[in-house]
Amino acid sequence: MIDFNEIEKYKENNRIEAKKALGGLPESIWETYSAFANTLGGILLLGVEELPDKTLRCIDLPDPAKLLRRFRELLEDRTKVSANILSEEDLQLHEIDGKHMISIRVPRALRTDRPVYINQDPFSGTYRRNGEGDYRCTSDEIEAMLRDAAIQTHDMQVCSEVSLDALNAETIARCRACGNSAEDAGAPAFLLRTGAAACAEDGQLRPTAAGILLFGRMETIRSHFPEYRLSYSGASTERRFEDNLLEFYFSVCREIDALPAAAEPDVKRGIREAFANCLINADYYAPGGISVVSAPAHISFSNPGSFRIRKESAYAGGISDPRNTIIFRIFKYMNIGKGEGGGIQNLFSVWRRRGFSAPEIREQFQPDRITVLLPLTAERETAPGRLGAAELEAGGAAVIEYLTEKICARAAALSEALGLPLPETEALLAALRESGIVTERPNGSGVFFLKS
Repeated sequence: MIDFNEIEKYKENNRIEAKKALGGLPESIWETYSAFANTLGGILLLGVEELPDKTLRCIDLPDPAKLLRRFRELLEDRTKVSANILSEEDLQLHEIDGKHMISIRVPRALRTDRPVYINQDPFSGTYRRNGEGDYRCTSDEIEAMLRDAAIQTHDMQVCSEVSLDALNAETIARCRACGNSAEDAGAPAFLLRTGAAACAEDGQLRPTAAGILLFGRMETIRSHFPEYRLSYSGASTERRFEDNLLEFYFSVCREIDALPAAAEPDVKRGIREAFANCLINADYYAPGGISVVSAPAHISFSNPGSFRIRKESAYAGGISDPRNTIIFRIFKYMNIGKGEGGGIQNLFSVWRRRGFSAPEIREQFQPDRITVLLPLTAERETAPGRLGAAELEAGGAAVIEYLTEKICARAAALSEALGLPLPETEALLAALRESGIVTERPNGSGVFFLKS
């Protein structure tokens, strides 16, 4: 991630934090450790100072081995920090021009380890990272991480005070018609087998949270999920849905099927699966709700919640950790999300084969939210090298995400990585530079990085 022999070319950002540490381990190191672990990961540099021009310089630690031993000791002290998520390879000593420094690579913590907090109190000792540095998390952010850390997903919860009469029989029938309902003698058997209902302590069959979300009536859904919101915005319509998840899914799929790009079966399957994944992975206790936006050149799906697995694992495929296991199971029953769209890897492959710009997957914090944007045309609505507002927003987010991970890049490398024509990439960089978000190395080197 960093070429330590050229440390002066880097600046602090949301993935790099430099500390002099000449007087021992600074107490603030643990706030940054927590922040990196709960956000996107990052690198701590000890024995490095930030100069007035924001560049970094190695200043030489007097006893780096002793400092590293002390860090290891405190890392195993559960009164100091809740979890050690580092491997031995994450802790490194470096000698640069005769000066000694330490690098500590902090990965993004697994969702079962989050929140990573300090001083034995998750509600006062949990931090995250934004463009301005470390910040203490709100109670809403912490509770969302605690929900995700649970072994059982929250849609498995049995709602013991609700009867099956609170579910919409017509929605249940539509769902059963999409799958193999012959296996069930009736609706209650179907609900029990799929996990949409379970036996409560009183011995009665009661809906689970998934059953209420998928099949419930609005008054029941809102009583259990006060933040529940569904919205769709299209070329000729913009509305909020007062309905359960499956009725919302069926309604939006009619809009998807009418898209010109959806005439290709593999594109339609990919869009539908991306929509289903949005519903499967949403945190329905968190604010913001589900948002679907359909424009002539793209369609996007946005849901509250953060990634439960590391982002690189999501792109690589082969790992599934849905936030709502029962909702995932019922979509599979309906033959959605069984691999027809093929996951993220195949989605990118289909879009490339059809000549579309690459899909974009964005994660934001404060509040936690994931957005998947699927371009539906290879043609640009603006002249080459000029960007509309939507393209600037989408492309700018992709550039920021790439530079956060790779630290720096030339326009040609960004163009190739993002699947954008070089003139548009250069226009994006120019706009981000004018906004003070990115900067170029001196002497016209053509290498760009995020401005601190």
